[in-house]
Amino acid sequence: MTNSKQYWKQVIGANIKKYRKLKKMTQASLAEAIDCSENMIAKVESKTKQGFSFDLLLNISNVLEISLHQLYDTSILEENKKDK
Repeated sequence: MTNSKQYWKQVIGANIKKYRKLKKMTQASLAEAIDCSENMIAKVESKTKQGFSFDLLLNISNVLEISLHQLYDTSILEENKKDK
């Protein structure tokens, strides 16, 4: 496991995308539900966002009905490797 910011952005972004799709939500519908821009969701999911707040992650997890812990689940990276 690594502590690099880039690694954790990748983990969090991939988990947000996974759970958003499981809820059959678009980036636009998630953005609307948490009152932010679709562009912000796209950046978080693609790990290009420089940083994001705890409040943003909390709002996303509430809308997706998941725990914050699930956003930090590193097994998503292995799942993504298998899908490729």
